Amino acid sequence: MADISEPDWKVFKSLHKELLENYSQGILDKLKSIDTERNISAHQCYLAIYDTIKKKDKSLGRLFGDFRRSTAIICLINWHRSGLLTEQMIQKLSGDTQEKLRVSEEL
Repeated sequence: MADISEPDWKVFKSLHKELLENYSQGILDKLKSIDTERNISAHQCYLAIYDTIKKKDKSLGRLFGDFRRSTAIICLINWHRSGLLTEQMIQKLSGDTQEKLRVSEEL
């Protein structure tokens, strides 16, 4: 897939930072909620935390691990399919990039 335009690359970098922070905070919130479930044993809590980290680490890597201009469109598509991109975020992108996101929905 072709590189994105310079203005879209700038938007992408900003979105990457924001979405990564939000996603990471969501993981931490989930871990806190596991820790507060007092009706489970310490070992069950450990296993739940371990399982959550293992699963979320895979998705975090898939969604945010390939930070290159040449893969930015793929990242945007993945974020969009995962429900991370809001309509406001999409509107910051060029019409060409927005169209690529729309086409990807149809696949």
